[in-house]
Amino acid sequence: MTELFAADDREPIGHGPGADHLRETFAAIRAPATEMRATNQAQRGDLRGEPPR
Repeated sequence: MTELFAADDREPIGHGPGADHLRETFAAIRAPATEMRATNQAQRGDLRGEPPR
């Protein structure tokens, strides 16, 4: 899953409804993480806001 998350920015991770859903999920993770980094306001305990390493 970590590799797919990292590859999502660089290349298509697949085709079809499953891949579309995965891309939407990754986008939902990235948006709050980017905002938190920009404002330096990490929300402790919310694993969805922190992208995998």
